[in-house]
Amino acid sequence: MNDERGRRVLVVDDKPDNAALVEAQLTRAGYDVACVDNGREALATVTFDPPDLILLDIMMPDMDGYQVLEQLKGRETTKHIPVIALTALQDRAEKLRALELGASDFLTKPVDRAELLARVRTLLELNDLWKAQGELVRMKDELLSVVSHELRTPLASLVGFTELLLTQDYSEDQRREFLIVMMHEGRRLTALINDFLDLQRMESGRQTVHLQPVDLKPLLQQAIATLGEDLERPIVLDLPAALPQVDADPDRLMQVVTNLLSNARKYSPQGGRIRVSAVMGERGVRVRIEDRGLGIPKEALPKLFQKFYRVDNSDRRSITGTGLGLAICRQIIAEHGGRIGAKSDGEGKGSTFWFTLAFSRPNPVSGDVLIVEDDVGFCRLLEAELAALGLSAVRAPNAEAALDRLATSAPKAIGLDLLLPGISGEEFLQAVAQRSRDAPPVVIITVKDLDGAQRAQLCELGAVALVPKGPEAASQAAARLAEAVIAGAMRP
Repeated sequence: MNDERGRRVLVVDDKPDNAALVEAQLTRAGYDVACVDNGREALATVTFDPPDLILLDIMMPDMDGYQVLEQLKGRETTKHIPVIALTALQDRAEKLRALELGASDFLTKPVDRAELLARVRTLLELNDLWKAQGELVRMKDELLSVVSHELRTPLASLVGFTELLLTQDYSEDQRREFLIVMMHEGRRLTALINDFLDLQRMESGRQTVHLQPVDLKPLLQQAIATLGEDLERPIVLDLPAALPQVDADPDRLMQVVTNLLSNARKYSPQGGRIRVSAVMGERGVRVRIEDRGLGIPKEALPKLFQKFYRVDNSDRRSITGTGLGLAICRQIIAEHGGRIGAKSDGEGKGSTFWFTLAFSRPNPVSGDVLIVEDDVGFCRLLEAELAALGLSAVRAPNAEAALDRLATSAPKAIGLDLLLPGISGEEFLQAVAQRSRDAPPVVIITVKDLDGAQRAQLCELGAVALVPKGPEAASQAAARLAEAVIAGAMRP
């Protein structure tokens, strides 16, 4: 719902009593209202201080509302401002004329307060959606422009050197030099395409992290070993003696760590030690990677994790990269439920990159609710929602593990994701139904778009509710599971 506070509305009406009434109604609702009594003053006001919405009286002397509409919609800077036409006219043709000239809606005088507030709120919400869509289109166009530019550079080198080798005679040493350049450009092009596709898969939700308990120290040691020895830029690991396990996807976390370590070395052309440390908090750990390299200008810090952003200084233009590595790191850490950031005292003073991860918590042996879900992050959220309702929970990452749990425990309800690795949620339901006639009630939590027949089949197998996965899925699922537990307790 739109927040009215601070939204600016311009009322244009030559009748002071009418303008004052509308102003009072909108002000009480939280809008910032300005009033003018003629069309020319309205155009001047809009030119220098555009409002979010205009309420425009049609019948005014000198310049009527139709003329004001024509000028507003004829200007690039004002044509997108929504306008509600105010009129005492009952003639349908006059109202249609206002709409044809660009009015978004109209209200008939005397204006009903409830109708006025509803129309204003709806138009502002629609205009916000239109602006958001325009911003998405702009960002997409900008991204495509950047990607095409980044692709053209290595492609131009590959095509250029290929033409030279095919049309000119060169010595063996020159040919080898050209081929080495082509190999590097080819690898750069491959890395750019892979990084771009990787980021797009993550942002679209087609590539998610699979969290599990992970020992951080061996993973960091493996990442350091992967980068190999560098006597000028040694990497030192400085961790607490006892570091609890964290919830992480080891492959994706390895990608983050190797990227940050590789950057630390790349941006330390004069050498210097790189220190990897960890600080434990109440609920998780903060991993820090510190170098003594080129440092980061203060104005660049807020932009570091944007796609294709690179600090444009002469001291680092020769350092190659796709410009997507840090954006990928940010996305991966966000999917872990953590945060990532950087700090630097300025150019030539080194930099520190850090990220946070939550400690892993042990899975209980039994509970009121069995959660069958491979996304550990969502499991934790659902556990918290259930705990707030006084219910305990136990997790199973797949159908096989859930069936094993059911063989040794008797949960009062089951929360089931249909999209599971291995045996699907539907197959799990069938297996549970075949095992026992007195199976616990099941609440389905899924992103699948199910038709009527599919829903009916799930109900026959024991499903008592279906919750679509979305922003409120955990709280909604917890409420349905609590209802199922209570209903089960009331059975004779």
